[in-house]
Amino acid sequence: MNQGEKIIVKGFSAVFEQMCNFMAVAKTGKPNETVEGLIQLCFVLKSEEKFSTNASFAEQIEQLFGLEIPEHQIQVALEKMTSKGIVSRLAGTNIVLNVELRQEIQGKIKESQELEEHVKESWLESIAHKYPELPTEMMWSTLQGYLSRAFRRHGMQTASLLDPSIDTPGEYAESLSKLLMEVIEDNFDIKEQPYAGKAVSAFLAEVATDKERSKYITQLADGAFNFYALEVSPDLTAKLQSNLKEMVLFLDTNFLFGILGLHNNSQVDVSHELIRAITTHKLPFKLRYHETTMQEMRNTISYYSEILRGKRWTQSISKVAATTTNLSGLEMKYHAQNAIQRIDVDEFMRPYQHLDVLLREQGIDIFRPSEDRLQERTDLHHEYEKFLQNRYRDDKAYATINHDATVLDAVRQRRSDSPSTLDAGALLVSCDYLLKVFDYETTRSDSHMACVVFPSNLWQILRPFIPSDRDFERSFAQTFAIPEFRSIGSKGSKACSKMLSILTTYRAFPEETAFKLLSNGVLLDELKAIRDDEQFTECVEAAIVEENKHLMEEKAALARQLKEEEKDRAANKKAAAAKEKATSEKLRSLERESAKLQKTLSKKESEVQQVKAIAEKSQEEHKETKKELNKIKETASAEKATRIKVEQEKDRMQFKHQLINASTISLFLVALFEILLHYFIKWPWLLNHKNAIALEVSFDLLIGCIVFGVFISRWRKWCFISALAPLCFMLIPLLGGYKESAESPPAKQLSESPKVE
Repeated sequence: MNQGEKIIVKGFSAVFEQMCNFMAVAKTGKPNETVEGLIQLCFVLKSEEKFSTNASFAEQIEQLFGLEIPEHQIQVALEKMTSKGIVSRLAGTNIVLNVELRQEIQGKIKESQELEEHVKESWLESIAHKYPELPTEMMWSTLQGYLSRAFRRHGMQTASLLDPSIDTPGEYAESLSKLLMEVIEDNFDIKEQPYAGKAVSAFLAEVATDKERSKYITQLADGAFNFYALEVSPDLTAKLQSNLKEMVLFLDTNFLFGILGLHNNSQVDVSHELIRAITTHKLPFKLRYHETTMQEMRNTISYYSEILRGKRWTQSISKVAATTTNLSGLEMKYHAQNAIQRIDVDEFMRPYQHLDVLLREQGIDIFRPSEDRLQERTDLHHEYEKFLQNRYRDDKAYATINHDATVLDAVRQRRSDSPSTLDAGALLVSCDYLLKVFDYETTRSDSHMACVVFPSNLWQILRPFIPSDRDFERSFAQTFAIPEFRSIGSKGSKACSKMLSILTTYRAFPEETAFKLLSNGVLLDELKAIRDDEQFTECVEAAIVEENKHLMEEKAALARQLKEEEKDRAANKKAAAAKEKATSEKLRSLERESAKLQKTLSKKESEVQQVKAIAEKSQEEHKETKKELNKIKETASAEKATRIKVEQEKDRMQFKHQLINASTISLFLVALFEILLHYFIKWPWLLNHKNAIALEVSFDLLIGCIVFGVFISRWRKWCFISALAPLCFMLIPLLGGYKESAESPPAKQLSESPKVE
């Protein structure tokens, strides 16, 4: 794919701020569908914008998510969405989203936001109880900062399995512990930093028991992977998801110990899920372990068997040992069983004498190389050893380094030159962080593909082929827990095991002291650098003395506190006795007052009875009076109704007479006006006016309105108002027709004068 055709991922910070929205449309591992989802989000998040061109979508996607998507890819997505009826163009102008789909996306966004809010509220509430000195809002921003970095790393790692050409910066190789410390140092002072680190670690450690939290973490990880998967060629992901090719998965020692319950790291649960999914869904993967891996497993079991056989472990010591995370998984499993019920070491180790049988039961077979690559393995061994020294991690034994180099070389030898890591024929599934970083750096410098993959990264790629459930969300979310997983046989584990052996030499060693020593990270770091056994024992004994000294000081402080408390109790007892005496006196006084009140109450009750009898008699009289009053009211109401009826009839008759009188008089006056006008007065102006008839009618109406207003009082207002209309009508022609009326007689006379002559 040319650079101009490729989606450019600028930064993860912008998309993490929009993660709740991004999760509502992102599709697992399908860039084309994710582009369609981003276009749909533009309609929802930028509802005030008008979208008519490909460039308008590209601009908004870059602002919201920091993604540069070529316009021709947006055009392809729009054409596909148009054919499905998802979007449409209004009269050849703006593009609009289907209303039902818009509501569906808004619902998903709301659901994601509510999930985040619930997770936030419950966690901050627990922090307020456990660490009241920490600011809650700052803790949430710290957690978001860590998750942003952790998911960014996970997303890049997983996407690079699809396409190794993806540009992955140096942060790709940073450990989770380092990412967490960077965020904490930016937000808290030195005193608060340890508590903040514990709070964030606890958030991820408790996902197994919190359904909402595990779902939240899983969704964020999915969103991060989908974001970085946009850089991958759509043809490559479509090819991968349509047809998984056969591949050999080499399983590292730590992975195998994890599924056997003999190793502790954050990838154990998802490793179990991975094995179960491959078997259940018959994925085309062959599970193998190198013959050198089997030898390392046996040597490890033999080593810790000798340590466990060398001492007599009391249940109290085992109880403490089972709670520490600094021991090897095999030792912790033994102590967990021994703490419940005493168990012989040989009896505990018996099931692990036939590791090949246990692994074969889970579909994992041994791999035996057909050729000897001594020189290649030696070169790789020295290269890996130098890598560890440069990182100040020389705690790996020679045999462990040799094993890692042997297995890594065998996997690299079986890989093809396919452009996809998952299409190259072989992978090494490991929980070893350092081995993965070494493989990534060396293959990147040689322009080859990395072949070491974490179980969580592989599971993320395989999710489209496997139905997800609650167990998966829980196990997958735990892979982001702190601290970074370590390999069996580290110096810290050996130092802790050796210190535990020393503690068994003491009779009835206090559990509290043992727990503090085993969980003392500073002491373990100091013991890791000591090689001499005598010096090691002296250091442990000095720590025991120091711890006992602290315990003695605590004991003395507790004794002083107890003495003060006893003194306070004596004073409180004396005060309580005095208070009790005063209370008794007060009680007797109250009893006397009570007797007086009782006597007074009896007298009052007699008076109340008398008053009650009077009240009852008054109530009866009141009832009788009320009945009489009701009768009077009923009579008055009947009389009132009759009176109103008579008045209404009288008013009706009066109105009838008024109407007859007004009609008669108005007709008389109108007739009189017309007779006088035409036969006696003969008003020339009115009779000769061009609007004569209208003026006469207006005069008649005026006379009628005035007469009706005078005789009928209820119509008076409206009659006088109505009189204004004919009055105005008379005035208008009067003003306009005066000249014509005045000049008419002379003109007539002039026209008739010749006839007279």
